[in-house]
Amino acid sequence: MRPRRTHLKSAFSLVEILTVIVIIGVLSAVSLPRLSKLRNQGQLAGATTRFTRALMAARQSAIQRGKHAYFRHSSNNIWVIVDTTGTNADSVIITPVLNLSTEYGVTVVAPSGLTSIEYDPRGVSAQASKQVFAFEHTASGMVDSLCVSKLGNTIRDRCP
Repeated sequence: MRPRRTHLKSAFSLVEILTVIVIIGVLSAVSLPRLSKLRNQGQLAGATTRFTRALMAARQSAIQRGKHAYFRHSSNNIWVIVDTTGTNADSVIITPVLNLSTEYGVTVVAPSGLTSIEYDPRGVSAQASKQVFAFEHTASGMVDSLCVSKLGNTIRDRCP
């Protein structure tokens, strides 16, 4: 009499392994482009949110310190300072320079040059006109914009 086998087959056949590899390949081919687009949208949204938070940090700093605060933008760099003397001779850095291109892969395409938005101690900006900032994701070409009203408030939907 032959001895009975008490254990089950524990290995996979080559066909089973190849089937799993094909399924994984098909799922990857379908999902990776979508995941890349979501990552790019997230980076663009993150950059505009960070930009908005820097503007609000300038406004809050002006109110809290009772001094003029400035949101500054040049190229892809943003930062916030508070003028402690009232003569622009001495400033406190509230948020250090942040490069949106390095951090998020996003460039600020408009306006060009140095832009400064000043907030008075009441937290109100007295700009001559609204500012529209345009953002572009470098890798994907996706665009977004942010409007800063004459009073210094950010508007996401549309500029008045």
